[in-house]
Amino acid sequence: MASNPLHIIINQSDTPLIRRMLIRNPTRIDFVVKVLAAKKVIDVDVTRFLLKANTFATINLVVNTNEMGLFEMTFPKIDVFARPFSNASQNSLREWVANDGCETEKQKVASLKLRMSKEYSARDTILDLPGSAQSVEAFEWGQKGSPLDGDTKTATRFDADTITATPFDAVDTKILATKEENASGWGLPSMAELIKPIAN
Repeated sequence: MASNPLHIIINQSDTPLIRRMLIRNPTRIDFVVKVLAAKKVIDVDVTRFLLKANTFATINLVVNTNEMGLFEMTFPKIDVFARPFSNASQNSLREWVANDGCETEKQKVASLKLRMSKEYSARDTILDLPGSAQSVEAFEWGQKGSPLDGDTKTATRFDADTITATPFDAVDTKILATKEENASGWGLPSMAELIKPIAN
């Protein structure tokens, strides 16, 4: 059976249909998974869970076909999102799990449309993580109570090596002043020579 399809085929029924979605994690990364579905049409028994590396989860879907539209634009869908789990991102993940509407396209594993058809309707749908979602996320390392510059005592100042330059002494300054007076600084014309009065 192929994984990560685009549709789930549903047959017309007067009673609610029960289908299963198997979400597999063949990676070495733990993921936090969120499943969002059209509430009137699809009832999902588990919507948020932690999926460990090299494991799978079974989610039961109850589909009320009487609430489904007839046209493709009105087909309900199931959106599956996933984010990699780490100790540093726990606060961000806690907010993400608690609130709907904060998901991004980079977190979307798959978007499955329920399509009404007379074709064969498979009982199980398989999704493999991470799918289209990113398996690596950037996050801030700054933690409360930890000074950001606490380990900079061993750092070298950016101007630390300028004290090795040869300092100007009185003789150098005297020679420089003489050159400026005589040649306006190493052969360059003086300002008086550059600016000539305009003839009337």
